[in-house]
Amino acid sequence: NNEKPELLETDDFIFYGNVSTDRLKQISGWAETQADSLRKLFNEKQKPLWRGKLAVFVVKDRFGYSEFNQTIEDRQVDAATTWHSKVTPTFLDAYLVLQDVGDEATVDSPGLQTNVVAGVTNAAIQRGEGEVPMWLSRGLGMLLAANGSSGQKYFESLRQEALNAAPKVTRPEQLVMEGTFSPSETTAVGFTLVEFLINNGGPQKMALLLKEFKAGTAAPAALQKVYGTNLRALATAYARTLRPGKLN
Repeated sequence: NNEKPELLETDDFIFYGNVSTDRLKQISGWAETQADSLRKLFNEKQKPLWRGKLAVFVVKDRFGYSEFNQTIEDRQVDAATTWHSKVTPTFLDAYLVLQDVGDEATVDSPGLQTNVVAGVTNAAIQRGEGEVPMWLSRGLGMLLAANGSSGQKYFESLRQEALNAAPKVTRPEQLVMEGTFSPSETTAVGFTLVEFLINNGGPQKMALLLKEFKAGTAAPAALQKVYGTNLRALATAYARTLRPGKLN
């Protein structure tokens, strides 16, 4: 590849990619706006949000994104995955990788701006010790990105996918267990479950739930502690909110 990569640095990020300078500037604007929103959400003042800043790699096509996953992450990714982030506790690794999927929203893709917002959120949640489950980190990222997004078709398709995936849950704890759902189902279930939790407890309780997970509390106990209800009751109430996506 003999293209000269573009480089751009802001308060919170270092952007690096084989897209145009203008495109990188546009992406940096979206990312910085989201970093400021997250500072408000998490009630934090620090700049940058990540020690040593978050590296954001932007690749212009599917081939480049697949290559990154094969060479750096040593894995194949499913076609639905067009971004991922990795932030280790000591910030030895702190990066977000985005395929430039363009700006047009479809049933399969919400457009790049939504992925930037979701990816930055995901990378912020991953900071520090403790694991936050995938349904929560991706779900919260998608929910924050959905507000004001033009990709409503995509979010409706997530609702449909969550409804279709729901029968996989035969015991309440499976709803919040890793491995119950495929990666794209996890995003869909996470999106609808986080929406349900925020509708019922607001952003303050969501921040408390994240703290519980970071402290190593298991999902059923964390949800019980923050929302004051057992997992069976919570899963039943959540299931009632699922609806088909408005796809036409």
